[in-house]
Amino acid sequence: MTTVITSLRAELGIRSTLRRVRRGVCVECGKAFEYPYTTGRLRKYCSECQPTVLRRQKNRVLREYRRSAEGKAANMESATKYRQSSKGRTTRNKIMKEYYQTPDGRVAVDNSHTRYRQTPQGKVAVARMLSNRRERSTNPGSYIARVELLHTIHEPCAKCHTSYKISHQIDHIVALCLGGTDDWSNLQPLCVSCHRQKSGMDLSKFRELLKKDPDRFVKV
Repeated sequence: MTTVITSLRAELGIRSTLRRVRRGVCVECGKAFEYPYTTGRLRKYCSECQPTVLRRQKNRVLREYRRSAEGKAANMESATKYRQSSKGRTTRNKIMKEYYQTPDGRVAVDNSHTRYRQTPQGKVAVARMLSNRRERSTNPGSYIARVELLHTIHEPCAKCHTSYKISHQIDHIVALCLGGTDDWSNLQPLCVSCHRQKSGMDLSKFRELLKKDPDRFVKV
């Protein structure tokens, strides 16, 4: 009877809806499972473990691709496009800002400034900065002598008391824009981080005073 029905279905072009069921043991978890045996392929994993195994195999293929020369080139190109985008620049600036606030970040900034000052371009920039400061200072000789003393006796930072580095700078206790002078009593050594913070506070204070009384200050 079954043979007759099968032959009739073959003549009429009707596919059989009967499915053979096979049993297997999962290689991953060792649990017995059943599955419809329609394609003629044996399954090694149950329906619960198969997505995990496929994901693992996919990750392994991607990992091998990224390690290849073609994958490294594609990854570099994709990373470059992301860094050049607005979202990439915003993310990078946020990460670097958080990094610069850590002790390691401040050390890296100091080392970067030190390497820059030792280059020809950095030496020209430092000379230009000192020249501009001498033009607006009240006593250039005193300021230069204080800078030379800092690098001679290796004074620590006057605020955080960190040991001497070549990147240490001479700071005006009362800024020149706020009416300070280059007198010896108005000069102190500061590290780059402390000097940057103090300069920012002085600049904000200068802007507040400038809004209140514009005629009190002259442009320097």
